[in-house]
Amino acid sequence: MQIVGRDGTIGGQNQTDGVSRVPLTAEQRLNLDRKGVNWRRLDYAEASDVLDALDRGKSLVVDTRDVRHYVSNHFPGAVSARGYDALLALPKEPALYLYCACEDDGGASRAALGLMDSGYLDVHVIAGGLYALQDEAGRRGLPTSEGTDPGSSRDPETGQNATVHNER
Repeated sequence: MQIVGRDGTIGGQNQTDGVSRVPLTAEQRLNLDRKGVNWRRLDYAEASDVLDALDRGKSLVVDTRDVRHYVSNHFPGAVSARGYDALLALPKEPALYLYCACEDDGGASRAALGLMDSGYLDVHVIAGGLYALQDEAGRRGLPTSEGTDPGSSRDPETGQNATVHNER
C-alpha cells in the first residue's frame, strides 16, 4: 500500500500497520494552517484501511468529540477521549485512529498532535472522520453507529451539526 508522507507526497509501503494514507487537498491544508495545526506531522488513514486494521485487531478507534456527541452517535467500538487528560489515558498500543466530525478533521488532528507530543508513536487521523467510517461500514454491511441517536451527529441540545471539537 502507498502512504502519503507528512509533506503530502506519496511514499511506499507502510511497514507498521499496512494502512494506506490519503493526501490532503489544498483546501484542507489551508484550513488546517489557518487553525495552526501542523498537518505535515500527521498520518491520515483511509476509512477502508482502518476497518481492515480493526478486523485484524490491530487498532483502537478514538472519538475526539464532546462526550454528549459521542453519547448521541459514535462509531461502533470507538472510545471517547475528549480533552488532553482523557487522551493521555489511552494506551500507547495498539495503533490509535482518531476521528471527529469536522470537515477538515481539525479536532482529531489537534488531538493526534497532542498525543504525538506526549510520546505516542502510532497515531493516525481518519480522513473524513466519523462520516467516512460510517459510509465505509455501511458499504460493507457492518453496523454504522451506536448511541442514543444513532445516525445523527447533531448536538442533542442545539440540533446543529457537531463540528466544534477537541481543543488541547
